[in-house]
Amino acid sequence: MPNSLRVLIVDDERFITTIVKKIVEGLGCEADSIDDGRTIGKALLAFDPEVIFLDLMMPNIDEVETINLLGEAGCKAKIILMSGFDQRTISSVAEVAKSLNLEVLSAITKPFQPGQIEGLIEPLIASDAIAPETIRACC
Repeated sequence: MPNSLRVLIVDDERFITTIVKKIVEGLGCEADSIDDGRTIGKALLAFDPEVIFLDLMMPNIDEVETINLLGEAGCKAKIILMSGFDQRTISSVAEVAKSLNLEVLSAITKPFQPGQIEGLIEPLIASDAIAPETIRACC
């Protein structure tokens, strides 16, 4: 699927990565996952995601460190934060991300419903379908 949306799932819980991956692939996306936030820079280079589902509570690295790694790597992907943290913590992380010119699209709390993932990805798929090359080809 050369024109499919590339989605990276960053979570240390295999159950979560499996569920999110299954949902986004079912929507026609290309998906990959990593379970260690410290390797996110390598994953950005290797996979070049357009969307990242990012767990905020990972072993061996805190949420601010992960956001800083994304900022240092010049991440251009839309970020969807996933967490069991309270809304204040999520908002703080989103502010740090914004200060690093990262685009936080949304935040979902765990546990989440599959429909929440679909509701976030479907509009991105629709907007990706109207890519500049499509517009040029039709006009």
